[in-house]
Amino acid sequence: MNAAIITKVTVSKTTGQTKLYAICQAKKIRVPWNNELSTQANHVQAALQLAINVGWEGTYYGGGLPDNTGYCFVMSKTVYTDPKTNIYSEHYMSSAFDADDMFDLKKSMEEN
Repeated sequence: MNAAIITKVTVSKTTGQTKLYAICQAKKIRVPWNNELSTQANHVQAALQLAINVGWEGTYYGGGLPDNTGYCFVMSKTVYTDPKTNIYSEHYMSSAFDADDMFDLKKSMEEN
């Protein structure tokens, strides 16, 4: 079974601050909104932080939810190769983040 992470935006009624929730079956975290990033990049960062927090490593594919309330990211631990063409399926997909991104974020978190 693949691991899934849902990210959603929330605005504090008292402070007016925008935050993201990243939710999976194992845990839920709250991440501050980064105005220097795009909406999609903010959701990717929130999902990435949750994945690191729960120790999930792999390549994640994501996209917007049908009701436009957030994003969903699904981890794929395997890469499919078409036996006829020997082409990896991930060449046809856009990865939201992968192990290199996780390493970079872990490193920056340790430095701060």
